Amino acid sequence: MELPLDHFRLIGVNPSATSEEILRSFQLRLDKTPDEGFTYEVLTQRSELLRLTADLLTNNESRQEYDKQVLNGASGLEFSTNREVAGLILLWESGAAKETFKLARQALQPPQTPALGSTREADLTLLAALTSRDAAIQEQDQRCYANAADFLQEGIQILQRMGKLSDLRKNLEDDLASLLPYRILDFLSRDLNDYESHKKGITLLQNLIIKRGGLEGKNKSEYINFLNQNEFEVFFEQIKPFLTVQEQIDLFSDLYKRGSLEAGFELFIAITAMGFSQKKPEKLFEAKKLIKNLKLSGFDSMPLIGCLDLLLADIKQAEARFSSSSDENLRNWFNEYEGEKLEAICLYCQNWLENEVLQNFRDIDIQDVNLDLWFSQREIQDFIEKIENKSKRVISKANFSGFGKNLKNTFIKDFSEVDLEENSDVQDGSKLPVPGGIKEDEIVYIDEELPAELIFKNKTLEIYNYCNEKYTELKYFCGEFIKNSKFIKDGNLLDKSSYLLYFYTFSIVFFLGISSSFLRTNFKNNFDKSPDKSSIFQKYK
Repeated sequence: MELPLDHFRLIGVNPSATSEEILRSFQLRLDKTPDEGFTYEVLTQRSELLRLTADLLTNNESRQEYDKQVLNGASGLEFSTNREVAGLILLWESGAAKETFKLARQALQPPQTPALGSTREADLTLLAALTSRDAAIQEQDQRCYANAADFLQEGIQILQRMGKLSDLRKNLEDDLASLLPYRILDFLSRDLNDYESHKKGITLLQNLIIKRGGLEGKNKSEYINFLNQNEFEVFFEQIKPFLTVQEQIDLFSDLYKRGSLEAGFELFIAITAMGFSQKKPEKLFEAKKLIKNLKLSGFDSMPLIGCLDLLLADIKQAEARFSSSSDENLRNWFNEYEGEKLEAICLYCQNWLENEVLQNFRDIDIQDVNLDLWFSQREIQDFIEKIENKSKRVISKANFSGFGKNLKNTFIKDFSEVDLEENSDVQDGSKLPVPGGIKEDEIVYIDEELPAELIFKNKTLEIYNYCNEKYTELKYFCGEFIKNSKFIKDGNLLDKSSYLLYFYTFSIVFFLGISSSFLRTNFKNNFDKSPDKSSIFQKYK
């Protein structure tokens, strides 16, 4: 086997070294024998190779001859089969860990595979593992984290295949685990055109978070010793700017479904960012519903919902959100603001969007939020016009000219009662009180466009469900009555057969059930024959 090694590198001196320097280095190399567990045979061969090199370089004639060979382009040294492993060890010691690993891996594969259980197999396996680790360190120093992981994975595979050195394999696995955050950063920071690398980075990131038990780190995983919660949070903030808004939505949506509340909040931010940056107000409705459903302990979501209300031109609700905030400092600032309330809400919303929402996305670059521009967009105006057509209340138009630069002709209405067909996820706010207080209008509101038949049907179903509940209770009381009845006990009916009790109970509840069904059917038929259903609707209304 020819190795990419010359005599000067082998003994550890430069080509201009004197004989004294060569002998000194030779002695140091003899004294510094690798103690990683190589066999005595291969270490003896290593010492012999060092001695032969020292003799060659300290002899004037042989050194001159060797210098001529080097000048003529000679590169590499040829080693006999029984000294190949010793030569590979010297190559590794010269600092060529990557080259050594590749050659050792090749020597372990057919047709060069050593005999099972031989000293050659043991030494080559150990050398491959050690060099894979050193090669990974070299790649890591050059910030080539994906390459470093490849070396470690190949080293682990060799040890698994050979079934040897379990402790060393565990060390390699730990190194690979500690390298994962750097690998993720390496893949995600590459150009978006490198689709495969980017996709691999997202997959590794998702698997890491899932194994940790969400963004909160609820589980004990193999990464806990290398990436505690504080370190993970720092790492994650470095990762986010390399993800697009859609990638963050996909990632956080999956994690939220798995029970991570922090991922739910990150999803809310990402959806809001998409809605504002891509002029999709329907996404703001989606974000609003999401933040309402999140149960974040000690977190005041009112001002954030108020910002969404503002962007959807629901000024009345926005003011109510800010007024009902649990943050006393924020409420005082809002109530004591010298200008208009609308101006205060807009100022807060603009600051929130610029500093907390639109940051850390690879495909969003909005430095200054312009609410004038937002409300002037045709997409936004069309959306609000659709809301107007579906509204259950009269819509008024407000003029923003008294605030800011020029917020003009924005549709202002109470969207708390909007019921969009385009977005079935939007909740009917008419059933919800204004946060922090009771709704001003306590009258139950029924959509005038709702068919009377549907309203009556809902009422009859409520009555039927109530009767059914009472019917279930009656079955229980009948059973208890039969069981405890003195007449039945005196008649020794229970002593004759336990099945008689169930028969009597069934007979009673069966006839009650038939009667209940008959009454319900008769009631429904009478309604269908009614000449004027609208009068019934008006009664319930």
